[in-house]
Parts: sequence; structure tokens; C-alpha cells
Amino acid sequence: MTNIITNIVLTMMYFCSSLFLGSNSLETTQESKSKIEISSISVVTSSVKELKTIDWNDVQSVFIENPKNKKIALNFELKSGKLNTFKNSFSVNGKTEDLHKLILKAQKGVNGLIKISNKNQKA
Repeated sequence: MTNIITNIVLTMMYFCSSLFLGSNSLETTQESKSKIEISSISVVTSSVKELKTIDWNDVQSVFIENPKNKKIALNFELKSGKLNTFKNSFSVNGKTEDLHKLILKAQKGVNGLIKISNKNQKA
């Protein structure tokens, strides 16, 4: 009879300790978070209209979780169906901490692509 009680008590202790250890590992899993770092975005289009509608706030939000010293690149390309003589792509590179400055440079570059494309179409 003592063996049966001992086995029951040991089984209950094993069960309780398994629950306790299992709950600790569950808490640890919930506490750890995955981090995703974005290193670049590319906008490739054949439409000047699409370049005009870039949402720069969305561009900024893509990199918001990056560490400040993470190197990033903003790439833009305007594809043309006909042969052209102008450079139709550019990149802006830097660190996440300089994102505001990079976006300003990218906006100027996109505006330049649009102007050059419009002049090329008129010629």
C-alpha cells in the first residue's frame, strides 16, 4: 500500500514539475521577439505617374525598426520602352539615423528623373 501511495505522490510531483517547467519555457518564448531589419527598397516602374505618387511616409515607415547604424539604400528606376540617352536610375545610400536626409535626396532624385523623362518624351 505504501508503494502505491509513493508512486501516486511521485507521479503527481512529476506532473506538477512538468507543468511548471513547461510554463517557464512558454513565458520565455513569448518574451523573445523577432527583429526584421530592412536594408533596401527598390522602386522600379515604367510610369512617371507612379513616381509622382510615392508615399514618402511609407518609405520612412519601412525602416523605422532598424538600428540607427544600419546601412540602407533607396533605389529608383524609371524603365522606358524606347532607347534613351539619359540615366534612368539612381540610388541613395546611408544609415538609418540619416533617413530623413536620405528621403530628401531621394525626392530630389525622383523629381530629376521625372523632369528628364518629360524632356526626353518631348524631343
